[in-house]
Amino acid sequence: MKYDENPMSFDMDIALSMIAQMRSDAIRRKHATTDEKEREDITDEIRIYNTEEYVIYYYRDKEVRQSVFDKVFRFYGPILREERKKALSKST
Repeated sequence: MKYDENPMSFDMDIALSMIAQMRSDAIRRKHATTDEKEREDITDEIRIYNTEEYVIYYYRDKEVRQSVFDKVFRFYGPILREERKKALSKST
């Protein structure tokens, strides 16, 4: 099967990109704050993103992978869309 014939590969690329964006935003927030409790919370958040990325790449159970896909698309999608709208409104 070719790469573009597998519908899961398209979802996988998008999900991984969204996780990477959420993780990079968290890293930026972590470096911007001086509150130790907030830094610990953000570190835990980054660990969650790393775990989700691992599940998408390596986990064999399709139901578990699908659960992560659902979370990424339903939860992170709206967050990233809002951030993009804010960034675009600031640039205009």
